[in-house]
Amino acid sequence: MLPLFAALACHSDEPTKPDPTAEDTAAGSADTALATDTGSVTTPPPPSCVREQPIGSGAISAGWRSPSGTLYVAGDLPASRVREPDGTWREDPFDPGIAYAEQVTGGDDDTVYAFTRTQVLQRAADGTWADLAAPVGLDDAVALHAFGPDDLLVLKVVDYPCADCGPIEDPSLLTWDGATWTEQVLPTVYAYINGFAVLPDRTAVLLAGDQLRTTAGAQVPLTDLVPVGVDAAPDGTLVAYGYGGVAIGSLAGLVTTNPGADTVQWDDVYAASSTDIWASGTWWVGGVEPHATVAHWDGVAWTEVAADLPGPVRLAGGDGEVFVLGSWDHERVLVGDASGLTFDRETWGPAYLKDIVVDDVTGLGWGTTYFRGVLDVFEDGGWRGEPLPTALTEEPNQIAASDGRVGLAAFETLAVYEGGAVTSTETPQRIWSALAGADGVLFAAGRPFAGDDTVTGSAAVMREAGAGWEDLDLTGLPPEGAPISAWADGPDDLWLGLDLAGGAGALAHWDGAAWTVPLTTPVAPASLRRQVDGQLTYTQFQGAGEGTQTLWTFDGTTAAPISDTPLDVREAHLLADGTWFATAVGFQQTADHDLVTRLMRRDPGGSWVEAFQTHYVMPLAGTPDLALSRTEEVAWTWDCTPTGAARRGTAPAAP
Repeated sequence: MLPLFAALACHSDEPTKPDPTAEDTAAGSADTALATDTGSVTTPPPPSCVREQPIGSGAISAGWRSPSGTLYVAGDLPASRVREPDGTWREDPFDPGIAYAEQVTGGDDDTVYAFTRTQVLQRAADGTWADLAAPVGLDDAVALHAFGPDDLLVLKVVDYPCADCGPIEDPSLLTWDGATWTEQVLPTVYAYINGFAVLPDRTAVLLAGDQLRTTAGAQVPLTDLVPVGVDAAPDGTLVAYGYGGVAIGSLAGLVTTNPGADTVQWDDVYAASSTDIWASGTWWVGGVEPHATVAHWDGVAWTEVAADLPGPVRLAGGDGEVFVLGSWDHERVLVGDASGLTFDRETWGPAYLKDIVVDDVTGLGWGTTYFRGVLDVFEDGGWRGEPLPTALTEEPNQIAASDGRVGLAAFETLAVYEGGAVTSTETPQRIWSALAGADGVLFAAGRPFAGDDTVTGSAAVMREAGAGWEDLDLTGLPPEGAPISAWADGPDDLWLGLDLAGGAGALAHWDGAAWTVPLTTPVAPASLRRQVDGQLTYTQFQGAGEGTQTLWTFDGTTAAPISDTPLDVREAHLLADGTWFATAVGFQQTADHDLVTRLMRRDPGGSWVEAFQTHYVMPLAGTPDLALSRTEEVAWTWDCTPTGAARRGTAPAAP
């Protein structure tokens, strides 16, 4: 599989995130929970070795084909994609504002719009998206329709929760003329409004409950159908879709048919005319894996064009061409017509990383995402996606890696990924909270629980040495101890951080034969890690904004705090040259978030400075010469050592 991203090399002449100085942290000086002595800078800082890489691949959920044949797509992607009429693809600049777009439409290639439930966006010629400042609040934007350049209509719906009555919604139509918004308030509707269509004469048709309603007051009932959406073809044909089938007709009435007997819900339609309608629907395997059906209506009957695609999918088209967009966990596009579909694009990539680890033998970075079907791999300076051959029934929430073997925990399932294959082991009534690995052996630690999620015991610990997962004897562990962290120094050398009753904690050690508890702590030890200098470190994190000294070291006998570290540290990593990294969590008022996480760095002999700030909690991992961190949308890499430069084939950069 080809890498999806360029290497994150350390060239001083490349654009970089500036190396922060004392002035760079002034904005956070009022945040006492995160305040640190950043020192002063008397000489110009060296070239920054922190590199930024967008985590830009996910599932496509919206698309629009322009009259010229250009396709614009977006979805769970912090960058939109463009397909030229000749079939070539390109990626727009990284722009988190377009992430989670629910609809893309336009008038021509110069006027492309989208909405994300909270804002209405317009695409610029350079591929970035500008917020048009539509007067909508959270989840108010429901659908939009573009008539042409600077001629846009948006359906806005304000919900009024009512515990003792049915839905109460106030719809309005927002018109954009290229400079200002005009709002037309419509009568209150006592039904859920899920979308609208626009007829050629500009009549707006709202889908309200099980009816279609026009702004003039006409009401058209939908029978044999629980509708979830509606569309209109250029010739005025109305098409509603949802649970039970697809309804086709006009304001005089619609007739419902089911294009596929096994399809539970029809999710989307593209209507070119009364005799050229495409519909996509979803059916499920085991209640967890969505599969998609694509069918075509020729005015007389439905033809099932695709019966078993990874779903759900969305549709876009024009001039006899249809695009089938999306899948469950990666970018996928098919193109064709009523005679059949062919694959046009299938891209696996890192998508909204959750957790990252580094293999202690191979040095590869591995990450989990919010999608079950892909693992993220950091190799040769960049992240790429690697599909799992067997999708897990739950998203992996823990990961460990050693000697090319990747351990995954997904609720009651433990899995091992090795050599392109996955072996899953069901562990009923056990939930896993920490994984570790060393010298090719994997460990999992967690707790038993009952079917109603009631915890029924303190600990469960398993080891996988190549012959399947096996339970470890827990004799010697405190009966009230619940594992929250783990670190392995070898196949018979495991450390656990335990949460004890009453809020205290302990470090427990297994030497291959027996358990000992060499240390008790006032707060449960989290983020266990053997640093490059040999010290075993852990954090005593009490909570964001607590203002506590949280980074500690244990020499086998005595524990001591590591001096001059930021407060409220969640994770820490030490490079071989003495550079420290830490993630610190606290509260600071930002535009729309209070909780912030700072990626902090301290050079040898220097003071702590901030490298990056986000409102996500950032995991931290690395090797003796590499540090990795990430938000959901951006990955950060520090590597300015000669070793790292040689691995990437670049000249050594200044540390």
